[in-house]
Amino acid sequence: MAAAIVSTHLIEDLLLEADPALENSSSSAIRALVVSVRPRLNAVVKGLRHPSHLDRIIARERSRADEGGPVCAAAFATFVATVLECLSDQPAQRCAP
Repeated sequence: MAAAIVSTHLIEDLLLEADPALENSSSSAIRALVVSVRPRLNAVVKGLRHPSHLDRIIARERSRADEGGPVCAAAFATFVATVLECLSDQPAQRCAP
């Protein structure tokens, strides 16, 4: 299993935002989605160390997230959009801890 660079709680929130019906799913079903998308999100975070490669890393991981199905793909897209917003010239309040 991939190390938890991105927290399980955050991944679950991203998945529930992507598909609110997951609220009624079993914990094992949600856990399977977390396991599927976590390596994709971790790779993006690791990619922040190499900004010149970030676009390529995001494209590669987006393809892999798509293989996990529409919920994983949507959760990945939301995560990436938030990360990119934080990296841009947007106000930093939303991105600060």
